[in-house]
Amino acid sequence: MGQNRLLFNIFRWLLFLIGIFFISLGIALMVKGALGLSPWDVFHQGVTKVSGWSMGKVMQLTGVALIIISWVLGYKPGLGTIINMWGIGYFFDLVLVHLPDADSLTIKVMLFVIGVLVYALGSGAYIACQFGAGPRDSLMMALRQKTGKGVSVIRTGIELSALLIGWFLGGLVGLGTVVFSFSIGPLLAVFLPQMETFISRAERFLYSGEKSF
Repeated sequence: MGQNRLLFNIFRWLLFLIGIFFISLGIALMVKGALGLSPWDVFHQGVTKVSGWSMGKVMQLTGVALIIISWVLGYKPGLGTIINMWGIGYFFDLVLVHLPDADSLTIKVMLFVIGVLVYALGSGAYIACQFGAGPRDSLMMALRQKTGKGVSVIRTGIELSALLIGWFLGGLVGLGTVVFSFSIGPLLAVFLPQMETFISRAERFLYSGEKSF
C-alpha cells in the first residue's frame, strides 16, 4: 500500500510538472502568434519592455511579489505554489527561443489557437493535481478571505488591473486578449474533468490492480 501511494504521488507530481510546462508552452505560442495575450501576460510583457528583463524572469518576480502579498494577507503558499512561480517562467524562457516567428496571419492564428488549447490543457492538469493555487490565484483567494467579496468580482478586478498596467507599459493587447478571456473558462470546463478522471483512473490502476486506465 505504501509503495502504491508513493507511485501515485510521483505520478501526480509528474503530471503537475507537465501541466506547468504546457502552460509555459501555451504562453510562448501566444507570444509568437502576436494577436494578443492574456491579461497577466500583457502585464508581464509590458514590464519586460520597460525593464529589459526576460519575460520569464518577470513572471517569476511577479509570482514572488504576489506570494508575499498573499502570505501577508493570510493565505500561505503551498509547495505547488512555489514550483508554479518558478517553473512557468523558467520553461517559458526555455521554449520561446526555439519557436518560429510567424510570417503570415495564417501562421499567427495557428500559433495562437494552439497556444490557447495547450494552455488550457496544462491548466487542467495543474489544477487537477491539487498541489496548491498558483501565485495569481493565491492573491485572489487572499483578497476573497480578507474582503468577503465574490471570486468573480475579485478576479475581474485583478485581471483588469494587470491588463491596464501592462497595456500602459507596452504589453500586447489585441483580439487574442478578448478570445483568450472568453475561451479559457469553457476550455477549462472541458479539460479539467478529463484530467480529474485521468488521475482517478491512475489511482484505481495502482490500488485495485485494474489492467488499464
